[in-house]
Amino acid sequence: MRGLLAERDATRVGTAVSDLSTELAAAVRGHFCSFGTCSIEEPMADLVNLRLVGAIAE
Repeated sequence: MRGLLAERDATRVGTAVSDLSTELAAAVRGHFCSFGTCSIEEPMADLVNLRLVGAIAE
């Protein structure tokens, strides 16, 4: 997990996250208790750019 968190290449991050098994993804999510942001649009745009979620309808 440390290596993934240190990665800065968006394509590599998106691919690595997409390739996680359901079980491993659940285990990784278990390490994160919360996430704070002042913006809703920027984190969603990041997920779209990483191809982890589909495009958001406007």
